[in-house]
Amino acid sequence: MMKFLSLILIAALSCTASADAVATTGFGSHAISFALATALALEPCPKGSKNCILTRWTPPPRTPKGAVVKTIMEVVQSYPTTGQAGIDGAGYDIVENTLSSKGRARIEYKNLGNFAKLFNGGKPYIDDFVVQLDGAEVSVKSSSRIGQSDLGVNQKRLKYYAKALQAKGWTVPEPKY
Repeated sequence: MMKFLSLILIAALSCTASADAVATTGFGSHAISFALATALALEPCPKGSKNCILTRWTPPPRTPKGAVVKTIMEVVQSYPTTGQAGIDGAGYDIVENTLSSKGRARIEYKNLGNFAKLFNGGKPYIDDFVVQLDGAEVSVKSSSRIGQSDLGVNQKRLKYYAKALQAKGWTVPEPKY
C-alpha cells in the first residue's frame, strides 16, 4: 500500500507517470488521473467561513477547452477596473494566467473602502480569486486574505460573474458562504 501511495504522489507532483508506475500500481491511469485531480483541486474554505466561497461553474455541454478558457478570460477582463456594486474600487491584477496550459488563473482584487482606510492603514484589502479547470467544470474560489467576514464582497463579485456567464449559457449556482 505504501508503494502505491508513493507512486501516486510522485505521479501527481511530476504530472507524468511512467508505464512502470502504472503497471506496478495495478490500477492503471484512473488512479493517476484521480491523484492529479486531487493534487490540483482548490483548497476548501474553512468551515463556517463568512469570507470565502468555493463553487463550480459548468459551461454548456461539449464546449471545447479553448472556448471555456476564452469565455472565462473575457468575463474576467470585463470586470470594471473601478469595481462594481460598491466593491473592488482599487481595481484588480491578473497575477497568474495559465488557463490554456495548466488550467489555472489567479486574480487579486483590491478593496479600498472606509474599512480599509480606517483599519488597514489606508492600504487596500486584498481578495484572492482562483479559477481552476476541472474536467467538464470550472472550480472557483473567492476569498478574503484577512478577517472573519468580508461583508458580502466575495458574494457580490461572484454574482457579477454568474450573471455574465449565465448570459452565455453557463450553469452557475447562486454564490453562498
